[in-house]
Amino acid sequence: MSTITVTNIKATGETASRAVSGVAAMYISIDQSSPSILKSLNVSSIVDNGSDSTSTNYTNNFSDSNYATAYGVREGSGENDFRAVMGSTTSGYYTNSSQRCYGAGYDGGAASLNFMFLVSHGDLA
Repeated sequence: MSTITVTNIKATGETASRAVSGVAAMYISIDQSSPSILKSLNVSSIVDNGSDSTSTNYTNNFSDSNYATAYGVREGSGENDFRAVMGSTTSGYYTNSSQRCYGAGYDGGAASLNFMFLVSHGDLA
């Protein structure tokens, strides 16, 4: 595989370029009920920790644990269904090589999510 080194990128048809550091370094879509990876970028595997908790392991580590992750979920069968993804604040659960997150239901209790999304931005090692 070849490596192309650039400072900025611009997609075909776009008028503006953006810094390469603005591109997601990790993306994953998880089905916690299986558990399985639906789609991913820079993810080597996931671990089912039980209690509706999933850890994501990276193919290429971040340079440190100071990267930003946005969580999302598509769940439920009605407009008033509420689900959430929560990251962990427990020491060792958010590192440069992996992160743990939890699914939550409308009542705040644990819930297996069919479509949980994580996107992380930061510098890779």
